Amino acid sequence: MATATTAQQSRTRAQLRQAVGELLGDLIQITATANGTTTTTIDTLNVGSAEDHFNGRYLMATSGANAGEVKRITATATSTGTLTHGAFSTATAAGDTFDVTNARGRGFRPDEYHAAINELIVEAWPAFAIHVEDGAGTFDADTEDITVDAALAAVYEVEWTDSQGTEHRIRGSNASQRDGWIADPANGKIKIVGSAKLEPDGNTVTLKGYGRQDTLSAEADTCLIPAAWLVPAAALRLATRGLTRDPDRYGPLLGVLQRRVDQHFPLIATTRAPGWKSVRSA
Repeated sequence: MATATTAQQSRTRAQLRQAVGELLGDLIQITATANGTTTTTIDTLNVGSAEDHFNGRYLMATSGANAGEVKRITATATSTGTLTHGAFSTATAAGDTFDVTNARGRGFRPDEYHAAINELIVEAWPAFAIHVEDGAGTFDADTEDITVDAALAAVYEVEWTDSQGTEHRIRGSNASQRDGWIADPANGKIKIVGSAKLEPDGNTVTLKGYGRQDTLSAEADTCLIPAAWLVPAAALRLATRGLTRDPDRYGPLLGVLQRRVDQHFPLIATTRAPGWKSVRSA
């Protein structure tokens, strides 16, 4: 089983989306102050004091029975603090929390935030990598193969453990030398070949390497890529796309966001051990 180790502080998808929305000035967070219905949410503190209507914005439930559901707001009654929207699965209740985005119809839907964040997560590889250690099981010298856990994208060290619990490093090799461990990225495997395979035979082998950050599909999913880079990078991507919606609003943000992205890019650059090899063809 593969185990990830990193000193980075993680952020959830919800935290990242909210941080990007705040940076773009496209987020209002509200809390229901009274019970509503499936099509109404009441917040007399925020909705009642708003100068502009919430019509056309998107309401994403972040807690309560409807957590994760997104509905479009169709009417605003500031006198009662009531928002009317598409039907949630369950009636809204006092204490439920929501993220409201897409200000004046020129902001972004929650799914657009999620897409931008995931695009940057994918593009962060190979600059950013997570240290992963995989106890790959017992090695069989007859087959020479070790199937690499899906969490690993690259390997820099292969070790075997003897009956006394002592770990021994296996030297790296290449296809021409064929005496040591060789990466087989086309098949997602490591091969131990030549005389180097004799001592590990029948013993536990451990792989040390690097993995990619997975994309985020749920609110509680966590990301280890430093938020100091990821948040402005996602905001920059959305602001660039938003130029056609509101150039006066997003245009001035581009330079500021780009400088923040450039400033914090060194935070995601993972120092690699020498001799690492890819174990995935893509």
